[in-house]
Amino acid sequence: MAVDRRKMYMKDIYSQNWPKQRKKYGITDYDNLLLIELTKIKQNGKIMEVGIGDGQPYAKDMLSRGYEVYGIDIAPFLISKVQKTFPEIRASVGDAENLNFPNNYFDITFCFRSSWYFPDIEKAIREMVRVTNKR
Repeated sequence: MAVDRRKMYMKDIYSQNWPKQRKKYGITDYDNLLLIELTKIKQNGKIMEVGIGDGQPYAKDMLSRGYEVYGIDIAPFLISKVQKTFPEIRASVGDAENLNFPNNYFDITFCFRSSWYFPDIEKAIREMVRVTNKR
């Protein structure tokens, strides 16, 4: 029951405040370094951001670098923002603990600044590994 309440909070309450908070954070040197490290893994291909939020800054940046970008978030409100702002991103409502994609589907799967919200972090990591091509 506590897990369900936590997910409902993220889906219905926290998500309403997230875009304002994201603007306060801005894009930090840390964000830029993470993006550089991602692009070292593979220069292009399918990339998944788990916990995409409003698409800023990671998915937006990866899209501008030529990646085929997918994203999931538990909050329909945030997914609608991504779909309006970045229609090229394949964003959908989803749960990090149960990714609705086949095995080995993505070249890169990542989650920055969202994993502490997952009630079962181990299950979410297993799912991210499962959908990522291990070649």
